[in-house]
Amino acid sequence: LTVLSGFLVTFSLGFPILPSTTTTVHIVPVECDDDWIALADLRFDEWIQDGTSRDAFRLATKDLYREERPKSMLFLAKKQNDEKEELRHHPSNNNGHPDSPTSMVTMGAAELSPYELDQALSKTGPVSALYVTDVVTDRKFRRQGVARRLMERVEEHAAAIGTTHLLLHVAYENSSAIHFYGTLGYRVPTLELLSFLDVPTLEASAGTRGQILLEKRLR
Repeated sequence: LTVLSGFLVTFSLGFPILPSTTTTVHIVPVECDDDWIALADLRFDEWIQDGTSRDAFRLATKDLYREERPKSMLFLAKKQNDEKEELRHHPSNNNGHPDSPTSMVTMGAAELSPYELDQALSKTGPVSALYVTDVVTDRKFRRQGVARRLMERVEEHAAAIGTTHLLLHVAYENSSAIHFYGTLGYRVPTLELLSFLDVPTLEASAGTRGQILLEKRLR
């Protein structure tokens, strides 16, 4: 669940599993203004179905992370636009040059967040956990290994900063996502982890009541 300054967006983490192409996927952190626009446009195209303004959604996305969630780490999946395919809605996806064969196109995104666990995880226990949320792949680029590459980068970054566990939620009916995360090593939380975790508080914070909680131990 994502709330963007008045916009309420509900979705489930789900995507096909097996890549069908050999597209090279580059995973980069969200850093510059063009990255923020690319992130917002990706989410807008995949989630928003009402008459919400794209420009308003872009502004709300940037404000959310700069003012309310500055500690979140966001990653974009990109590829070279070597086929000069039709670009997305903003020149940020091709460095401002629609005809450039070496431009980058945004394929997906993922967020690594401390906020959902802030009040749910014991501060005195041995567990250092982060929450994976807002994993989304552009529908044009599904079955190309985008989600897997994003998760690999998320896990690499989390491990590098000393995180012991990653947590995420998946809807019960989303069998493809459950299987996908299973292939990456995500399981139902152990009793040891649950002894340091207030699950109802986490669900309330993440807006995920009624979904399956999965965890992966990184070290």
